[in-house]
This record gives sequence, C-alpha cells and structure tokens, in this order.
Amino acid sequence: FAFGYPVVSVNGQSYVGGRRIDGKGEKIGDFLFKNSVNNNAALIEIKKPQSPVVKKYRDGVYGPQDELSGGVTQVLDQRYHFTRKFPLHQSDNDWHGEDEVADYEVDCVLIVGTMPTDKDQRRSFQLYRKNSHGVQIVTFDEVLEMLKNLLTYLREAKPSKRSEKS
Repeated sequence: FAFGYPVVSVNGQSYVGGRRIDGKGEKIGDFLFKNSVNNNAALIEIKKPQSPVVKKYRDGVYGPQDELSGGVTQVLDQRYHFTRKFPLHQSDNDWHGEDEVADYEVDCVLIVGTMPTDKDQRRSFQLYRKNSHGVQIVTFDEVLEMLKNLLTYLREAKPSKRSEKS
C-alpha cells in the first residue's frame, strides 16, 4: 500500500552495503521489496508507531522530530549503499530470471509515528514529507486506514458476471 504499485517481498533485514574492511559500518534495511511488474527494488524502513513526527520550531511552525529526519536520512543512505553494491548483490543472490531485482531508481518508504492531531503540526508535517524527495513518508495510522479501506472494498465487492458463470 505504501508504494502505490504491486510489490513482492525479496527479504527482511537485508544487508545493503557499507561494511568496511574492519567489518564495521554494515547497513541493514528493514525490508527489501521489488515491484512485481518491472522488478525495481524498493527499501522500507520502519520506526515506532509512538514516535512523534514533529517538534516545535517557532510559533505555528514545527520541524521534523529526530526519528523522522533520521529515518529519512537512514533509508537514503541505505539506497546509496545498495545501488553502489548492486552488481555484487545481483551476482551473490542470483537475481536473474524469475528472481530478478533491478535498480532502475530504488524507491524508499519510511513508516513512522502517527498523524499529528494539531492543525499546525499536521500542516508542517505534510509540508515536510511532500518535499522530502526520494522518500515516501507514511504514518502507521495511514497504513491502518488503507488496510481498513481495502477490507471494506473486498467485503462489498460483488462478483462479476464473468466469475459467476465460471
């Protein structure tokens, strides 16, 4: 739901790169997905539902809370390392044929916190996330609402005449 296109899971807790020669600096993404139509890779980073997304900056203006801004930078860093090491990932994981994973332009999603209830906080959050190019930011309550809407749709959907004949 977070991507707006069909995805399939490639792996959870995926090594995306960054390991130095001393073995430190390893980058681990929460989930690696791919578009099920064109195989393009996508990274999902998940923070806590209770994480606040904004903090007061000035009267009526709120900036991103650390979990939000840090999460954006974290998933962008994961994408950076993943795409730099992609030829190695591809050969090490035999991502060819049906298992193919591509790195055309790796999508990033951050799932964090819940939507603020205060009008100024909501506006500030919306301005921040809509201008955070390269990362789609979704709150847990939005994911829940998408799932509820899907469930309602599936319950209300009537079989088509074609499927009734089969």
